[in-house]
Amino acid sequence: MSRDKDLHDILSGKVIGTKEANDWKKQTSLEREKRERSKISQNQKYSSFPKQYNKDKARSLCMAPWTHLHAWPNGKVFQCCSAQQDPDDEYLGNLHKESLENIWNGKMMRSIRKDMMKGIRSPHCKKCWDDEDTGNQSLRMMLNHRFGHHGPELISKTKESGRVKDMTLRYWDFRFSNVCNFKCRSCGPELSSGWAKDHTKRNELLGYPIDVKDLTKPDRLAMLWEQIEPSFPYVEEIYFAGGESLMMEEHYRILERLIKMGKTEVRLNYNTNFSKLQFKSKDVIELWKHFPEVHIGASFDDYGKRAELIRSGTVWSEIEDNVKRLKKELPDIWKRFFVSCTVSIQNVYNLPEFHKHLLDTGMISYHLNFFCNILHGPDWLNIKNLPDWMKDEIEEKLLSYEKFDFSGVVNFMREQPTGDLYEITPRFISNMDTLDTIRHERWRHIMPELRHIAKRPE
Repeated sequence: MSRDKDLHDILSGKVIGTKEANDWKKQTSLEREKRERSKISQNQKYSSFPKQYNKDKARSLCMAPWTHLHAWPNGKVFQCCSAQQDPDDEYLGNLHKESLENIWNGKMMRSIRKDMMKGIRSPHCKKCWDDEDTGNQSLRMMLNHRFGHHGPELISKTKESGRVKDMTLRYWDFRFSNVCNFKCRSCGPELSSGWAKDHTKRNELLGYPIDVKDLTKPDRLAMLWEQIEPSFPYVEEIYFAGGESLMMEEHYRILERLIKMGKTEVRLNYNTNFSKLQFKSKDVIELWKHFPEVHIGASFDDYGKRAELIRSGTVWSEIEDNVKRLKKELPDIWKRFFVSCTVSIQNVYNLPEFHKHLLDTGMISYHLNFFCNILHGPDWLNIKNLPDWMKDEIEEKLLSYEKFDFSGVVNFMREQPTGDLYEITPRFISNMDTLDTIRHERWRHIMPELRHIAKRPE
């Protein structure tokens, strides 16, 4: 296996066996690996498109507006999951007010397509631009790599107004409900039903407005199933996330429907807390045995007590047992199993220790099976909003680690804060303290490196 093909297979999610992984480790240094990964990542910004798209125009193109829609449990629809970083962000439409097909050719969606065809970076796609400009891989790059071959046909059928006649959704990401057994500190009731009571208590303690809506009743998009029915013949890839994807009834309905259709070549991607492998009478391990392309991104942000604080509801020993079962029963899927780590102020100090722990305990098969999903909001958890003296310590620690390239995290962290630290840092402390009060936890005890976050330079 050539070095370039080996790396390409790793990045594209193909099965990499132990022998190939060990050969790769022996044949290359970390610095060479960084350069190769960067080269492929940069090429993915435009190379998946045919030759008629010059590099300048291709840099602004994304296949999402031609292949995809993303719906939240509350009915809001976005062009993709990266477009939604805050509950108040602008969205394409709402399924409680209009159909998915109307949203597909709505004013905002048409505007995004027009900008992209003109070589303009759409302002609605800021997260991907920020990720790419700081040397990180973006969702846009992934979608172009997967679906760029559809570009000529789909874009040629797009009218100057940005309208696309046929809604053939090849890539799905529909959050049918916000049912979740976790209440992560970076999340909220919009995407976790487990957050409902804590959200109300937190708002009371912090003096925020109390929601009129009854948050204890999970949101569910009952009307969505009928609207995606026509797209079953076209779907090539599905991204299941939540809430908690493995606790959603619709997830199991989709898998069983695909099996019945004989359409098991569909690529299944997951973002899951990996705490539950059974749902009612269903066992997801047994269903996955029908699908050759299952890719699991586990939302682990740290290990042990730190994991249990950051993602409340975690029992780390149960997580370890579930990974062991996957490794035993579906070893090929486990080889692709990766950790999707949400990088925030809570865990950025501990990233090297966390990555090393995953390797040492055999939870991941290879050191590249680790993805840094850098948090943008809420701002009080954004690593850009750390004081400079802490950034200096973190940069030295991350860049001296030899088993993974954290330079993209450092580049993002070194950008200008999103606001006034004299206002943001106290909100970090008040939010963390308030959740400690509600949940009977102690963040300063579990994360001692953050005790002095409010310290001012002498």
